[in-house]
Amino acid sequence: MYRLGFIFLLLPLLQACSNLGGAAFDGVKAYYSSAFSKGYASQPLDPRYVYLEVVSPTASALMVLATVDPPLNGGMPVETWVSASREVLRTQGGLVVGSEGVPKVLQQADVQRNAKGEPVSWVVDLPSAGVYQLQQQLNPVPANTLNLKSTPLMKRAAKQPGFALQAWQGNNTVAGHAVEFNNNLQVLGTVKGQTGWVYGQHCPSPNYCIEYLRRTAAQNL
Repeated sequence: MYRLGFIFLLLPLLQACSNLGGAAFDGVKAYYSSAFSKGYASQPLDPRYVYLEVVSPTASALMVLATVDPPLNGGMPVETWVSASREVLRTQGGLVVGSEGVPKVLQQADVQRNAKGEPVSWVVDLPSAGVYQLQQQLNPVPANTLNLKSTPLMKRAAKQPGFALQAWQGNNTVAGHAVEFNNNLQVLGTVKGQTGWVYGQHCPSPNYCIEYLRRTAAQNL
């Protein structure tokens, strides 16, 4: 596994963002000198920023929260995380709803939620795989039935008392359509008594997953 180097290619993008985007660039730039360290767990975190440590089967990165934007159809805000290697990951309520430069991960998803705010379905686009407007139901499944691997990121998140996992499985509403993305998995880790989420895992297909850990200086997991 190699580390995604922090370089300065995102400067035009981040300067075009809000003030938070400018702060994000400063935070990313601070990691340039240590981009090839053995790991991110021991990295000192700047209290001004929020970070997302991301691991895929082939790479890892420490992203910075660049923008928080309301979704077009209301509901939960969309968080945009960036690395200076031009990877972008977007989350909404902890669910992955978009990416740029992250291999095999959906490029856009529109989540529908019920009156309680629970995700019930989404419409997915992954043009690189020829998938457009794939409609899926998001069915809740007990996390303890999934035999999830206890990864280093999950172990760090689980050190917090009250840590719990929720999971949803995306099932195609049209049989035979993009079957390789049927039964994709979204896992979310929260801590009892804390708002928001701390950990996530997204498997767009059974044999490929990314996971991510939300970190701040105050909650440096």
